Amino acid sequence: MDNSENAGKKFSKLIHIMDTLRGEKGCPWDKEQDEESILHYFLEEVYEAVDAIASGNAKALAEELGDVLMEIVFLSRIYKERGEFSISDVLEGINQKMIRRHPHVFGHKPLRSPDEVQNEWSRIKRNEKGDASFFVEFPKSYPSLLAAFQVGFRASELGFDWAEPLDALQKVKEEADELERAVQERKEEVIEREIGDLFFSVVNVSRLLGVNPERALFRSNKKFVRRIRFIEKNKDRPFFCYVPFNAPHGASNLDRPRPGVQAPLEYIRAHYEGYNPNNPNTREARRLRYMAAVTYMDEAIGQILDTLTRHGLQDDTIVIFFSDNGGGGGADNTPLRGGKSRMFEGGLRVPCIVRWPGVVPAGSVCKEFLSSMEIFPLLCNAAGVRPPRDVVLDGFDMTGVLTGEEKSRRKEMFWKRQANKAARVGSFKWVESDRGSGLFDLSSDIGEQHDLSSEKPDVLKKVTSRFEAWMKRMDNAEPRGPFKNF
Repeated sequence: MDNSENAGKKFSKLIHIMDTLRGEKGCPWDKEQDEESILHYFLEEVYEAVDAIASGNAKALAEELGDVLMEIVFLSRIYKERGEFSISDVLEGINQKMIRRHPHVFGHKPLRSPDEVQNEWSRIKRNEKGDASFFVEFPKSYPSLLAAFQVGFRASELGFDWAEPLDALQKVKEEADELERAVQERKEEVIEREIGDLFFSVVNVSRLLGVNPERALFRSNKKFVRRIRFIEKNKDRPFFCYVPFNAPHGASNLDRPRPGVQAPLEYIRAHYEGYNPNNPNTREARRLRYMAAVTYMDEAIGQILDTLTRHGLQDDTIVIFFSDNGGGGGADNTPLRGGKSRMFEGGLRVPCIVRWPGVVPAGSVCKEFLSSMEIFPLLCNAAGVRPPRDVVLDGFDMTGVLTGEEKSRRKEMFWKRQANKAARVGSFKWVESDRGSGLFDLSSDIGEQHDLSSEKPDVLKKVTSRFEAWMKRMDNAEPRGPFKNF
């Protein structure tokens, strides 16, 4: 890395390059630009630098910062030609500003905390602008989301703020209720105002939680678009795309009690009649929200499948859909016993849907004993990729099982979650948990209702001994990254 002297020489070289490009024998394109035409490129380079920061790509960021610096030199050259200011004036201005606004470093004013420094910076800035008000006008091009963020900070300095994030979150709920009433009454002018109030309230919550709303929204936008762009970008070569959905799942927010599964109100009403948002905690209301969340997820999956079809990839792409655990909350796992986080089949057995044109017959049903650990070997073989020889795979390629040509090679499986244990060997399932225990024959008792422990002690002993052997193997096994060694 260069020292400041070398950096200064290189900066002088950039100024000289720009002077040449704008000079008599320079570039025709560069010579005809003005501040209006450069504005688009300036903003573009700034946003590309933002993207580089978000991606964590230091090499790309170094390049983009160079482009931003070039645009600053370009604009300074344009204004120098008019006799208004030069790049030297720009540098002198920022040098003096940094010294003035850091009196605790370049002066003798004691400021010990970041909050004290920020407050002093704001005070000096107001004085420099000739406005004693905390609410100095924002630039007209300032993003409204960030403007709301700064307004909240300045109001907080005056003592106008919420004591806790949960208090501000209550205001979000109030604004959402007002927006809902405006939508119901179809008052367009009120709707716009209420949407603005709702945005402002959400920004206040993010500020109190230490979350930059612009960055949070930027990341959400990027995550949403990434799925489709990934397919479009890789349509001409093999690719693997993992898309985890949070639906249907209880809301992971600060509400207490948590409202359970959520879906957009307008979406619930569009698809399911009878939902009353004023009484959201009834069994029927929770059921409708659950259904709407599943439908919402289904349509998102449809967008992915439509993208595959649009690029002609539908017949050459394996699509696998399954859940990470059995249904919980408002789910009905009948005839299975139990649900999410439980050792019974209602918590462990999940549907798996595979679309593989030309290999797995459409509409076929497989009832063989399989697990999600069979997916990785299947995909490796389908792609013609051999896993590393030193990696132990817990599953096997289940292609032949799905096509109906083979029986499953999986004969046993084991689970342990805190003090809860379960094992399946063949068709027999043993459970020892805080929600019930016993030995069950899944071939005739899928609901795990009839405990065979006393009737088949030999089978119970065999299954529990297999579990103990598995536990011993796990204790002796090397930790497999990137997971924590528990």
